[in-house]
Formats: sequence, structure tokens, C-alpha cells
Amino acid sequence: VEVNDAPAAVKSIISSNGAHAEAIKNIDEKTVRLMDVMEMDIRKTPGNEAFRMDGMIFSLSAEVNVYSSYGSSVSIKRNNMYR
Repeated sequence: VEVNDAPAAVKSIISSNGAHAEAIKNIDEKTVRLMDVMEMDIRKTPGNEAFRMDGMIFSLSAEVNVYSSYGSSVSIKRNNMYR
């Protein structure tokens, strides 16, 4: 793949000379960009032209722990599943 033919999301990953069009600031941004690359590759296969990575989520779990300076705490846990 030529760098000039690649989408903007991919150019910053391919470029390694320090002259990135857009700097990758943190691991979250890098993860999202690499997921874009995976989506592009999968979309090239027959029957997957409209593939979206976010359509692959089946379930999601999250837990939040909150502590106060007064010694109180609360833990909240949520689970969601698509059916």
C-alpha cells in the first residue's frame, strides 16, 4: 500500500519519520485507528462490504468504584447483553 493512497486514519500509522499528518496522542486513539485498518481489510472480502467493528459487540460490562474522603464508598456494576 502506498502511503499517498491510504486514508488519513492509516497515514499516521504508516508514517514513521516523525512528520505525521496527525500525531497519535494516546493508546486509545491508536487502538481506534488500528480497528479502522482491520475494518478496511475485512470490507475487502466478499460479502463484508458494510462490515463494522462496533456491530460485533455482544455484551458489555462496566464497574465503577467511587470513594469519598469521608470514608464512604460505592461500587456500581452493570452488565448489558444484546439478544
